[in-house]
Amino acid sequence: MATKIPSITQARLFTSLVVITLCLFVTAIVLLRDINSDNWQEELFTFYFPMLVLPATCIYLISLAIRVHRLEQRVAIANSYDPLTHTLKPSPLLDQAKKIYQTTELSDQPISILCMEVDRVAAITEEYGQDAADAVLREFGGTVIGATREKDLIGREQDCFITVVLNTPAEYTLPVVTRFQELAHSDVVLNESNEVRYSISVGYASSDQSEELPEFDTLLNRAKSALENAKKQGPASIQGWIA
Repeated sequence: MATKIPSITQARLFTSLVVITLCLFVTAIVLLRDINSDNWQEELFTFYFPMLVLPATCIYLISLAIRVHRLEQRVAIANSYDPLTHTLKPSPLLDQAKKIYQTTELSDQPISILCMEVDRVAAITEEYGQDAADAVLREFGGTVIGATREKDLIGREQDCFITVVLNTPAEYTLPVVTRFQELAHSDVVLNESNEVRYSISVGYASSDQSEELPEFDTLLNRAKSALENAKKQGPASIQGWIA
């Protein structure tokens, strides 16, 4: 992710350049008045004023560049997130996950990938409407965000929520998955006059420190395959793969 320039840094930079420009301008006036009191004004605006305009121009250009940079950052961040669930879109998720995965691979940290899907979304849509189904996905997205750590990655690929859980031994992955299921089971989504309840099925793949880490795409595909097997078993099912 691009480095964000704080607004306070921008303000300090702009203020500093303004002060420097004013000091140069005042100094030029004083020096010119001492050197030639007859035509100091003419010399000031003929020779020195253009040079003093340069710092002011630099101030404007630097400030403009910072503003453009900040705007590009905001646009990039907005384009990286799913507007419905506020989780990462597939491409940014995979890009960030692969970068982290390479670091994990070098440091031999355990890693798990969870693929979670709300059960019977089509049935919810048919019974309560599309708005209700969207509300369920939005609510579960918020649940996942609230229940994970800041360093973990959360994204959405169609109806599948993909969570990359870092530095978590394989034996602790199942309790994490079970916790997500409990949160979903206890959740009630209010849509108009309806109370919509839902469950989730989960497939996960974990790699432990004692084993050589497979390629990220391989681990992700194992988690997706585990999810498909879980869905075949019925709602609220769990299927896992551990290296």
